[in-house]
Amino acid sequence: MKNSKILILAFIGVIVIVALVASSYLFNAKGSIFVDSFPQGSSVYLDGTLKGNTPLTINNLDFGEYEIQVKHDGFRTFTKTVSLSRSKSKITVIANLEHVTFVLQVSSYPTEAEVYVDGVKKGLTPITINDLSLGEHFVEVKKDNFTTWSQKIDVNEYKVIQLFANLQATSGTINVDSTPSGAVVLLNGKNEGITPVTVQNLDAGTYKLVLQLKGYAPYSETITLNKGETVNRNITLKKASTVLTIDSKPTGAEIFLNGKDMGKTPYKTINIKPGTYKVEIKKDGYLPYNTQITVVKGKPANFVFPLLKLPSSNNP
Repeated sequence: MKNSKILILAFIGVIVIVALVASSYLFNAKGSIFVDSFPQGSSVYLDGTLKGNTPLTINNLDFGEYEIQVKHDGFRTFTKTVSLSRSKSKITVIANLEHVTFVLQVSSYPTEAEVYVDGVKKGLTPITINDLSLGEHFVEVKKDNFTTWSQKIDVNEYKVIQLFANLQATSGTINVDSTPSGAVVLLNGKNEGITPVTVQNLDAGTYKLVLQLKGYAPYSETITLNKGETVNRNITLKKASTVLTIDSKPTGAEIFLNGKDMGKTPYKTINIKPGTYKVEIKKDGYLPYNTQITVVKGKPANFVFPLLKLPSSNNP
């Protein structure tokens, strides 16, 4: 009888231990989810909470339903719902992400042209743009003195699009500098400022370049400018050794040196050859003036000649 009671107690003890172990198993069971993707390094969200980047194992999850999201810049978000259970406590999720962007490569002739996509400047050619969304886009390539190049593209899958813009020149540029600086720059007689100066948007053709600086001999040359061309000139001016100025009262009279027409007064020339010159000054309504002058090297020669007014023909 005593042995029977011992066996019964032992049996009950075993049942209690089994029950405790089973209860612990039932209430403490956990699961895990392994997530990988292409491309790797994508962000993993579990029920909206960021858990890390792929490849990633999320452990100690209660049994139940979870929403997995995998995100990566330039790719469509991957979403999947999974259920962890005692019979399926380890789940693997592989996210093969789909591109939502494409690659655009733009080059041009000439290079270093500005690239605009949908009106937004992206940089200078040659350029690679990696983050353009699928769909329609308007591409423009611009450069000073060239026509704008443009093209509409429509991309519906990930690919590399290559565009080449052959820009057509519309005008030219002349850059002028001098030593010393501060010289007046004339192009075809028009004052363009003082050196250093850049004159843009010039039509193709021939231009007479003149530089003038007090105390220095004037410089002149003829420049032929082509479309799209940039002409650079850096000119060293020569100091003037002899300066001759001739004026009249009143001004605006014709002036002749040794019989050569030099224009109208006031007249100025630099680095004139030293010597004796015959001067003749003429103006309507005034008596012609004739004289001789001497120019000495290294010395300024300044002359002002008064003109005598002729009697009016209406006087008695």
